[in-house]
Order: sequence, then structure tokens, then C-alpha cells
Amino acid sequence: PPLRRIGHGHISLRLARPHLPEAVWRSYFKFAFVRDPYARFVSACAMMNKRNAAYAGNETAVMKRTLTSLKGAVAAADFRKLTLARPQAGLLVDEGGEIGVDFLGRYEDIQASFGEVCRRIGLPPQPLPVVNAVPHRPYREYYDDELRRLVTGFYRRDFELLGYRQQNGRTAQAGVRRKSRAGMARIPSGGR
Repeated sequence: PPLRRIGHGHISLRLARPHLPEAVWRSYFKFAFVRDPYARFVSACAMMNKRNAAYAGNETAVMKRTLTSLKGAVAAADFRKLTLARPQAGLLVDEGGEIGVDFLGRYEDIQASFGEVCRRIGLPPQPLPVVNAVPHRPYREYYDDELRRLVTGFYRRDFELLGYRQQNGRTAQAGVRRKSRAGMARIPSGGR
């Protein structure tokens, strides 16, 4: 299939769309999982630095440099292109800039969200294994005002489009607003 030629499994809706006939596209149940941008950033940095001895004990400083430096292992411009770090909104929007999936699951309640996907496609729910986990402290412990400002700016579109918002230094989930399509007007927090 033409999609296979694209290569990597994490492709955007806009990249996949031209490779599928309209009837097929409309008939497919399209879903994705998103993660709180603050938590996702910490996880991405921990993954990228798991063999970097200078990271341990200096995580916040390294994270700030990741978003501001044009030097180092990963320049800020290159960081935006990494699959595990790039803003999620760019993968999920259609040609009109709106969420183009039928269901958005959330990492914060991934098992329940996955259960909903299974239910919708007619499969029995399965427990998800934990894979690619990198140990780190709770993500909020890494943030100071400067890092929060940098990450908020870097993931601005994710905050706007995916319903995550900053609230007293913490994030809370709001519903995701979408343009009206049958059964797709609102995805509440938790992806249900």
C-alpha cells in the first residue's frame, strides 16, 4: 500500500489522507492518543538523556537548554522534528486545522481510553503493557516558571487544540472542541 512507502508509523493525518480513497477514509475509525504536553516533554527529555551522565541532577537546566540552544546534541529546531517530542497537534489536524480523528484517547487514562477504542471497533478490552518507560520523578517537580513558559510556548498549539490548559502551575484537561461532524462535536476530558 502507498502508506507503507511513507516509512515511519507516526505519520500525520494530512500525510496519510491522500493515500486513501474517500470512501475508505470516511469508513475508517480514526483515533489517536495524546499526552499532557508538560508530562510529555519531561518524558521525552528523560528518554533522550537516559545515557547522559550530566542529565541526572541537572534535568531542569538541560531541559531549558533543549528548547533554547542552537548547539548541543539536539538543537531546538531539530527537537521539534523528533517524533517523541514534536507537537502532537501537527499530527492530528486535517486540512482545515481541526482535529481530524473520531476519538482522542488520553495518556492520563490510557487504559480506559484504549478500552473505549476496543469497544468501538468490536474487540474485547486488553490490558496494555508498559513499554519504553524511562524512570523520572513526577513531571511537575522539574518545572520552574521559566521552563513552564518555554514548554508552554513550544507546545502552544497542543494546549489550544487538545484541551490541556495551565491552571495555577498545573495542567487540567478541558474538553476538545471540534467542528461539527456527526458524533464528533466534543470529546470530553479523559477521551470518553
